[in-house]
Amino acid sequence: MPNGEKKQFNINTIVDFIETKGDSGTRTKVTPKFDGTFITNGISDYFTLKIENDSLRIYYKTQFDEWKETVIEAKDSTLTVINRDNKIYTYSKFKKLEFK
Repeated sequence: MPNGEKKQFNINTIVDFIETKGDSGTRTKVTPKFDGTFITNGISDYFTLKIENDSLRIYYKTQFDEWKETVIEAKDSTLTVINRDNKIYTYSKFKKLEFK
């Protein structure tokens, strides 16, 4: 958080599915099911990727708002961004639920 406080989200029933193709992509909220599939409400946020001032920026535009996020770090298993409110979000790659 901007004040230095850290907020941990351990379990969430909704997952951000982020998919990129070239310099654009989508972020869709999905809910994982026990069989390994996902449910979505069909609403996606579309974005474009641009390099500015040696930083990768994600530009979102919906019918309600426009905003950008700056990528701090992108790895195979994590994505860390900072938004316009100076909040840093770290996304971890989804791990399928496995029951024995």
